[in-house]
Amino acid sequence: MRRPASRTEQRRSSVRKPASDLVAVRAEYAAVLLQAERYKEAAKEYRALLALDSRNTSYRLGLARALAWSNRFRDADRELRVLVGQRPGDPTVQALVRTVRTSYDPPASDAALWVAERPDHAPYRVALAQALVREHRARLAIAQYDTLLAARDSAPLLIGLAGAYTAAGDRAGGIQRVRAAVDRQPGDSAVRHAYALVLASARQYDAAVAQYDTLLAQNPVAPLYLDRARVNAARDRQTEAQADVRAALADKPSLDAYLLLGELYRRSGDYDAARTAYERARLLGARDPRVMVAFAQLAREERPVLAFIPEYDDGYQWQASGMTAGDNIGMSYTTLGIRRTLSLPYGATGSIGAEYRRLGADDQFESRYVNGIAVDAGITRAFTNVRVGGRVGTAAHSSAPAIPYFSLAATGWRGAFAASVEASGGPSYPSLLTLASLDDVAGARGADSKKAVTERSLRISLGGPVRAADLAIAGERTLMSDGNLRLTVEGFGRYPLTPGIAAVYSLSVLRFSERSARYWDPRSYIANALGLEAATRRVRGWSAAVRFLPGVAQADEVGSLARVTAGTGARTVVGQLTTSGEMSYRARAWEFAVAASYGRGRSGGYQRAGANAVLRLTP
Repeated sequence: MRRPASRTEQRRSSVRKPASDLVAVRAEYAAVLLQAERYKEAAKEYRALLALDSRNTSYRLGLARALAWSNRFRDADRELRVLVGQRPGDPTVQALVRTVRTSYDPPASDAALWVAERPDHAPYRVALAQALVREHRARLAIAQYDTLLAARDSAPLLIGLAGAYTAAGDRAGGIQRVRAAVDRQPGDSAVRHAYALVLASARQYDAAVAQYDTLLAQNPVAPLYLDRARVNAARDRQTEAQADVRAALADKPSLDAYLLLGELYRRSGDYDAARTAYERARLLGARDPRVMVAFAQLAREERPVLAFIPEYDDGYQWQASGMTAGDNIGMSYTTLGIRRTLSLPYGATGSIGAEYRRLGADDQFESRYVNGIAVDAGITRAFTNVRVGGRVGTAAHSSAPAIPYFSLAATGWRGAFAASVEASGGPSYPSLLTLASLDDVAGARGADSKKAVTERSLRISLGGPVRAADLAIAGERTLMSDGNLRLTVEGFGRYPLTPGIAAVYSLSVLRFSERSARYWDPRSYIANALGLEAATRRVRGWSAAVRFLPGVAQADEVGSLARVTAGTGARTVVGQLTTSGEMSYRARAWEFAVAASYGRGRSGGYQRAGANAVLRLTP
């Protein structure tokens, strides 16, 4: 006979729930988390529920929603593929599938599953073709576009097909295919427009303009005028481009048209007209970030105070450069370099560069030269008002281990004002201009052998206009590997006197904490210079500037390197002179610039001269 349950057992039985009730409570909790937008926790709960019942479609739908609403689209799609098989034709599932699959760029493996799921659904096959291009399988992408175009010529598909041919290294083949579509349907304006766009992307500007002429003769509307204006601007036909933009504005005023008109005026140097166009653009789209970028670019070109702002020249496809500097005590430093820029995902720009370096010393005691090769890689990313970038590389010298170097910089703009922070490190001879800082590389032996001096620097810069004047200042703290500390402050000011003529002021402060026998290291050197600048600047064509800045410096060179300055041990006031000139020519696809400088200062009649040149090719 069964023993009656005790009072304690009865109480325990009354609070114990069936397992199904506990699962229901957990499912309700997961739904509450989903409604509260705590998607990560909701996904965790739904995964636990699916572990108990993998066939439950409500749990899987909840998991898919949690993943999709937290922007984990690929994970959500994986769950939805299971749901499509479990609940075919369910409108709720299909709606979520459409949302998820239009929210991310799938890899080819995912897109192929979509196509297998619905072979006749064109957007899935387009997604597969685009994925194949991204994954450098352009020939397979062409086959997908061929399948899509077999039914009917479509302008977006023809543009995609041409892009696939370009990715496959056959731009001419893509143009030929689109041209064949135009021949089949000469009256289809959308197909002809696609052909014009493809020609423009291939830089066949004259042929593209001819197609736009035909299109505009049939249908003179603002979008076509704007497209032709962009092509005319690309081939440096500014007058024709401006006329096209005005025609577009007459047909239908738009933010894009006013922004393009402002850019055309800015390129020609008509800053007042550019500002007027940008003001009208702001009336149509005050919160559009492109308007803010346009005004900032205009302000920077009108008032170019970027004297100390770090620049990574990664906006050019190719760049070749060279520089040389030397002084009257026999030191010299020469470089020749080349850099290649590449486009990276997420709007970033990468670059790789190589540079030949030669550092020499030629005096009454000996002549020595060190050759080196430096290679580096960099990346930059520009946002609306901020640019960040960095480079890392190594410099190998004859008879010495390689010396690594790096730089990291962030620059921000507000109107014409710019501020930057830069951290850098590497060999010190580019700034010290002395072979003694590279003694072990130069081959010193025995007790006299020393390690090369390297440095780590932190630099902060600020520049911008203050009323009529342009001002900039920078401060730098440098710690050297030999224990020395260098502090540097630089200042710059420009005040216009007449068109093309300005008064220019320059400040330079240099301090070292310790004395060294390897390089010039004053306790304090404060130089002020005031002079004139004659300059003419153009966005296209020739620009030139010449500066002459005499001045005076207070020098405390007690214990400084004797052979660098004859006034060792002196606290003196010395004359200071800096002259420089630069000239550049900027065309649509390239620019070339040369510059030269001469200066004298310190004590003992020290003099230094330099020159540099750069050739840049735009993408």
